[in-house]
Amino acid sequence: MEAKNPDHDSSREEKTLKSLDNMQRAHANPLLYDRIMKSIESAEAKIVSMPPFQRWSIAAGLALLILLNAYSLRQHGHPHKGNAYDPFAKEYFSYLENQF
Repeated sequence: MEAKNPDHDSSREEKTLKSLDNMQRAHANPLLYDRIMKSIESAEAKIVSMPPFQRWSIAAGLALLILLNAYSLRQHGHPHKGNAYDPFAKEYFSYLENQF
């Protein structure tokens, strides 16, 4: 014998499905596709102009990023003895030394 689930009400489902019977599909404007295609075909490449201050700010930011990356690679790119994760692992598991 199945227990009746109060959340599952078949009459409510049927009412919902019946309400969809008279629904019709929405139709788009018949000229919409033509207008979209016309605007795509007539689209030209547009040059975006920026104020000189904004261009120099972007260039300076990129140059700074490149310099920081080069500095980071130079500092951390040298080969060293042992695993690069040894200091991290030693610190991370240091609590085990005091427990045992």
